[in-house]
Amino acid sequence: ARIAQYYSCSDACLILGLVYIDRVLKSRPQLVVSPLSVHRLLAVGIMLAAKFHDDVYYSNAHYGKVAGLSLKELNKLEEAFLGMLKWRLIVQPREYEM
Repeated sequence: ARIAQYYSCSDACLILGLVYIDRVLKSRPQLVVSPLSVHRLLAVGIMLAAKFHDDVYYSNAHYGKVAGLSLKELNKLEEAFLGMLKWRLIVQPREYEM
């Protein structure tokens, strides 16, 4: 709830973030979703969606502060997440609507 409120992104970004997380988990079945990892996955997935989709977005420092992550950790997560997505951030309507 905190991320959704203070990231100030569109509702579409919340869905896009989940699509990105789904893609990562399908491509990396060995990743374990735990209470610690789900928070990080949501933080970085929704942040990337806001940066890619919304006209207005914030700095990584802002997103990190909201999510309770250091800037260094969030930057590393962003780099790793983009790599796992192979930089594919475009979501087709059929995938968005699933």
